Amino acid sequence: MRGDDGRITLLVLGYFLVVAVLLGVVTGIAAVQTERQRLFAVADAAALDAADALAADAYFTGGLPAGPVRVPLTDASVRAGAEQHLAEVGAGSRFDRFALVSAGTADGVTAEVVLTAVATPPMVPRAVNAWTGGVPITVTARARAATG
Repeated sequence: MRGDDGRITLLVLGYFLVVAVLLGVVTGIAAVQTERQRLFAVADAAALDAADALAADAYFTGGLPAGPVRVPLTDASVRAGAEQHLAEVGAGSRFDRFALVSAGTADGVTAEVVLTAVATPPMVPRAVNAWTGGVPITVTARARAATG
C-alpha cells in the first residue's frame, strides 16, 4: 500500500523524541540530587567542625555543665567555626551561587548550619537555565560534640 509509506519513520522519530525527553528529565533529576548530596556533605562537615568550636567565654565563665558533658557553644562560635571550615574547603568555588544562610545554636550544645546553592541540570538548554536560574537547593545540618 502506497498510502502508508513513511508512517513507520514518523512513529520511530516520535518514540525517539519521547525517549530523549525522558532521558533528559532523569539526567536532570539525578544531577540535582547529586548536587544536593554534595552540598549536604559540606554542610554536615561544617556543622561537625562548628560543634567542636568551643565558646571560650562560656567555658571560662561557667565551666562545663554537670551530667553528660557537652562542648558549650554560642551563635558566634558556631558561625566562626562554620565560616572557617567553608573557607578551608573552598566551598564557595565548588558550588554555583553558594551562601551560608545561617549558623548558630538554639540550645547551646547543638550546632546548626544552613547552606544554599543552585544546581544547573546538564541537559537543559542554556536559554532555559538563564530564564529559570537553575534549581535552588537548601540543606540543614546539625551536630553535637561530646567531650567525654
